[in-house]
Order: sequence, then C-alpha cells, then structure tokens
Amino acid sequence: MQVAYLESSPTFNECLRDLQMYQAEFRKILSNTLYYLQIDADGNTFYKIGVTRREVEARVAEIKNELAAHFENVSMKVLGTWPHRSNVEKYFKYRYSFFNISIGNLTEYYNFFTPEEAKAVLRDLRRMQTKALSKIEVDILAGKPSWIEQLITEQEQAYRRSDAIKMGMERAKNWGQHVGRPSIGESTEEFLAKPSSKRVIAAFDEGLSLRKTAQKADVAINTVRKVKALLMDE
Repeated sequence: MQVAYLESSPTFNECLRDLQMYQAEFRKILSNTLYYLQIDADGNTFYKIGVTRREVEARVAEIKNELAAHFENVSMKVLGTWPHRSNVEKYFKYRYSFFNISIGNLTEYYNFFTPEEAKAVLRDLRRMQTKALSKIEVDILAGKPSWIEQLITEQEQAYRRSDAIKMGMERAKNWGQHVGRPSIGESTEEFLAKPSSKRVIAAFDEGLSLRKTAQKADVAINTVRKVKALLMDE
C-alpha cells in the first residue's frame, strides 16, 4: 500500500500529529493504575482517589508522608486498584465533587457522610470489569508506531534503498563496470571490434600508459585493462 496519495493531502501532517498526540495521551491512561484508599487519621475517616504509574504501595507510602504534616496518627487501607483505568479518575471527581475536601494544599480527598455512602462508592468502582487490552492498545502501551507510521517508515526505507542502488549503479557505470542484465554471448572478437575498443588499441599502438590510453580513448580505465587482457590472451 502506498501513502503518497495521503501525504499529498494538505492536512496529512496535521492529522498525523493529532494521531501521535492521541496515542501519547492514551498511553498515559493505559500505563496508570487507578487506586481508592481509606484513610484513618486522628479519629477521622476519609477517602482518596488517584492514579499512579508506580507500584501502589510506593504511592501509599508517599501519601502517608504527606499527611504526616497534618495529622499525628495516620493509617491507610487500599480498598481497590484498577490497572489501565486512569481515565475513570476525572469521572469520579465529577460525580463525587460534592464530597471533595482539601487538606492543606492536598486534593483528591473525599469525606462521605456515612460508611454506607463510602461502601456504595466502592461498589460502583468494583462494577468495572478488568481492563482487557486489545492488540491496538497493547501496541500503544508499548510505544509501537501506528500502522500508518510503520508504512511511512517502510516507504522511506524503500526510497533510500532505491536511491542507494541507483547511486551504486551510476558509480559502477563510471568505473566501466557493466550495469544491468549481464551481456550474453559476446565473444572476444565482438568486444575488440567495438569502436571504443578500437580506440584503446590505437592508443596502445602509440605506447601510451593505461591512464593516458583511457583519457585518449575516452573510456574508463577498467575498459582499457579488459582490452589489454584480451589482447594478451590472443
């Protein structure tokens, strides 16, 4: 499949950047784990929702240290974790914004009026099924380029290979080497009968060196060597 017809579109680069930004944002969602905590601090019970790319235990320890500046006794319990579900965090904040509280400059904490309300929130979260990643999501999480980006890369590589081959063929041609399909059935007599070979032979008769012979006959020096070798074999 060719992408030239796509690349000719005036919006192609813009669409490609949009795709790459979408993948980057989606990768953030898939690489984070949503967590829900119960926190008991100095006789008060409140809850926290958040996301982390690290192990949840490491994030919990960090939160405990943050709360130590506001409470003397802090204990925490992880009520649930949901890998690849960080997109739910914003919905949670919206749905339960009425219960949101701040502790100093710390946010994302919630104070539900009764234990039953807190349990109802946990039941809502537990209704989420385990996130099963599709093939596309697995590739995005791994940072694998999209199919269109892979196609562009393959086409660019093909162009570079083609340019390299053309350059090599041109260089070989300048060196007097045969380029293209190998000639078939050309005899020594036929080769020496060519005008270029006759010019080389005439220059040899003048006693010129290989390089000067090539210059006078207007041929590559390898052609001169080949003529000389064939003459010596006769």
